[in-house]
Amino acid sequence: MSVQPAIISSRWKHYTTLQRLAILREWELPETRLAAVSERYGISPTTLCRWKKGLRKVGEEFLEEDLSELSLKVEELERENQILKDTVTPGNLPELNLRVKELEKENQILKDTVISLSKDLMLLKKNKPGLMIEDRTKL
Repeated sequence: MSVQPAIISSRWKHYTTLQRLAILREWELPETRLAAVSERYGISPTTLCRWKKGLRKVGEEFLEEDLSELSLKVEELERENQILKDTVTPGNLPELNLRVKELEKENQILKDTVISLSKDLMLLKKNKPGLMIEDRTKL
């Protein structure tokens, strides 16, 4: 596997990030020596080590960010879990079930009211064709 530099001037070879990664991967292959990779691409061993150190640093920062986000998510889930534990206990399940039934009844009443008001509005529009929904002064 050979990686060609993106731009070659008389003095400098410029490698893209993907090319650098490919070169570092080649260096990681079993029985591949730093000197061989360095010679093959005309890159000093110091530069290759600097690339590897930079890659390691970026990887560590990425993992630290990821761990930080995961820690925040775990804390949030623990808070939510505690709220649920405080809210739902075997002793208050009958109360919660009763409250759910009350809310279902209220929901049905609201649905029936919306249907009734929609029908009334349709009748009003039929009887007063110029009536706009926003024009409540004509009601």
